Amino acid sequence: MSDPKSLASRDEIDIISAILSQSSLRLLDAQLESSVFKIVGESIRQILPGAFFAVVKLQPDDMNFRIVDSEGFDSFLRPITRLIGKDPFTIDFPFSDLTPEQVTAFEKRDIYRPANGLSEITNGVIPHFATKAIEKLLHIEDTISLSLCVETKYYGGVTLLLTRDNIRSITNRTYIEDCLKILVYEASMVIQRLRSQAELIQYAEELEQANSSKNKFFSIIAHDLRGPLGTALALTDAISENTERFDHEKLQEILLGVHKSNKQVFTLLENLLTWSLVELGVMHPELKEIELRKIVHDTCEPLTAQAERKEISIHHDIDPKLIVRVDKDMLSTVVRNLLSNAIKFSRKGSTITINSELDQDFIRTNIVDHGVGIPKDAVNNLFDIDNRYRTQGTSGEVSSGLGLILVKELVEKNQGKVSVISEEGVGSTFTFMLPLASSTS
Repeated sequence: MSDPKSLASRDEIDIISAILSQSSLRLLDAQLESSVFKIVGESIRQILPGAFFAVVKLQPDDMNFRIVDSEGFDSFLRPITRLIGKDPFTIDFPFSDLTPEQVTAFEKRDIYRPANGLSEITNGVIPHFATKAIEKLLHIEDTISLSLCVETKYYGGVTLLLTRDNIRSITNRTYIEDCLKILVYEASMVIQRLRSQAELIQYAEELEQANSSKNKFFSIIAHDLRGPLGTALALTDAISENTERFDHEKLQEILLGVHKSNKQVFTLLENLLTWSLVELGVMHPELKEIELRKIVHDTCEPLTAQAERKEISIHHDIDPKLIVRVDKDMLSTVVRNLLSNAIKFSRKGSTITINSELDQDFIRTNIVDHGVGIPKDAVNNLFDIDNRYRTQGTSGEVSSGLGLILVKELVEKNQGKVSVISEEGVGSTFTFMLPLASSTS
């Protein structure tokens, strides 16, 4: 005659095997991490009906475990909240609080059995007296914990609080615990696969972006460098082939043209080099506390001659107490490009004004010109590499549009932002905001 306990054990094994098989199929189809944690919770409810448990997820941003699913606590939530002093489902459990014994068990894919129950699992995040009171309130007799991890990569975990009734209802505890280990390991493998897929997608996008940047880089070289280089080459050819035909005044005019073309090439190459370094991730900001007024003054000085040729005056009124936390060279490039643009598109005899002011935790700097302005339909594309706005300056100066794109890249690298307000025929105000240094009084 068959042993009733043995029959019950076989029935239990058959039922749990069916649950585990179904869970495995569902995990294979999961496309989101949230679905994986949901399947784990639902499976435990079926394997151990009536058991208290909590499923936690390790948050990658702050490396804290946070409860994402639980069972059995609803009717006890109010007294538990009073004991702890807060809603238990809002508590973060630091990953760094895992003990060496827990880490060893988890990385071997074993069940961890804390000698001190819930108190050891929460490791002081919930006071010892509170964990003991909770165990008494829920009639807990045993606590087990499993981790969702693959080798040393942790994704979450499960803690089960077993009552005397739970324990009595289990006829084959070893088999159930083995099934729980299989369940959490399969879930861990699925999360690892999902994250690997996400990383591959991100890598592919970055690769595509890098390839796109390379194509834009060569496109700019092909189109924007050809003009000024061609002009310089034609002028030098004319001189070398017909030197005796040109008087001193004509030679001076030609050389001025060569100088102008070479300056355009140099400025463009300088911006191209900086932009390419930023795009490739080679250039990283070295943040230091810098007096904004000094940077503006030092950057304005080399551009004074360019402004004087158009009878443009530059005024800057910046409080010496305004200190920004930025990369000095990047800030200089930003100011140089914006000021150079303002000179290029300002009318003869006009004024360019640079001023700064506090704006909460930022310093707002405005570069205001009274020039030709920008058409409304072009303003939104000023900082877009795919739709560069290019037009000649008020004295026929060539513009590649790359300077503004570089400005945006560099400002954002320094945790700032840039914007523009412009009215065609009236002028433009370019504004960049940079983080305020702690030393600003």
